[in-house]
Amino acid sequence: MELTENSSHSSLSNCHWDAYRITDESVTKIMLNGLTQKTVAQLVRLAASWSYPPALSIKSGKDFKNLGYDPATRSYLINYNRVDTPQILKLELDASKKSPVVNPAFIIKNYVISDAELILNGKRVKKGENFRLGCNDTLESSDIIVWLKVESDKPVNITLLPVN
Repeated sequence: MELTENSSHSSLSNCHWDAYRITDESVTKIMLNGLTQKTVAQLVRLAASWSYPPALSIKSGKDFKNLGYDPATRSYLINYNRVDTPQILKLELDASKKSPVVNPAFIIKNYVISDAELILNGKRVKKGENFRLGCNDTLESSDIIVWLKVESDKPVNITLLPVN
């Protein structure tokens, strides 16, 4: 089978990128792009957080499983293995200058909650500009999406407290 490249944008440099996913019928490559007024230095940090995301450690026990970082959604994927009352989720992102935290997102599969409180590095963060919480219901599961406005070159500790 011969594969041809059909670019959906004006960048021709994508032929040199590693593939994100390969099937018998396709090759998928992804890139981070958009319009901004940020400086080059700010964009370098953002790109580093996407290309070299900090390692995620789950600190709250065996009911949660780290499924890794997904560059296509720019989020960390976590699976919740229980079906009863949601447990507290404690996370640590091992940020550094090479792998900075820049506005991380988390998709928590099977974590059914109606609301949550967040503690970031020991301080409570109210929902709004710096903490957003959403739900994505699919045929297979109900997933919670958490987004944080935080930048750091040092480890970041996050605690999500379910409120039902």
